[in-house]
Amino acid sequence: IIAVFSFLCYLIIKESVNLYSDNKSFFDKYLSTIDTSKMFTDFSKVSGIMSTLTSTAFGVFRFVPLVVTLLLISFVSTIFFLNNLQRFKDILVNKLSSDNSKIILDVVDNTSSIFRKFIKSYLILYLITFIESVFIFSLIDVKYVLVFAFLATVSDLLPVLGPGTVYIPMALYYAFCGKYLQAVSLAIFW
Repeated sequence: IIAVFSFLCYLIIKESVNLYSDNKSFFDKYLSTIDTSKMFTDFSKVSGIMSTLTSTAFGVFRFVPLVVTLLLISFVSTIFFLNNLQRFKDILVNKLSSDNSKIILDVVDNTSSIFRKFIKSYLILYLITFIESVFIFSLIDVKYVLVFAFLATVSDLLPVLGPGTVYIPMALYYAFCGKYLQAVSLAIFW
């Protein structure tokens, strides 16, 4: 399983690099057509925009280490807790009467069983979304199938739109490019 996952990550990274390198000329051409002298005529506007951008960037960069630290601590503490779960159960059973300890153990066992089933069902759901997206994108001849399928799978975490956050912009892109069959297909499959 780890080898398949690693190979899949390699393919996604490889397609991401190809996506960037194939479109680098587009970005260079687009950025060279922007006339910055006409864009900003008043220094105060530029100053206000730069101040806003700087404060926003500072806020984001200040927030990122906090989130990474929180996720890392949560992950490590979960591993330690799960490794010592039996020890916690034994301590709890020794401190309580036999009737109460049986009830507590049943609750803990049922909760952990439900939690495992919950995680397993969501992983299966995301796997189905990934496979479905790969199939759809391959069927309508989308370049960089694995990258967009991975993005659609990650966006499945969003409660309302889910994969639509990838499918809809792609459909609009294909409609603007004149590829109406792909645009309509993406809209229908979403």
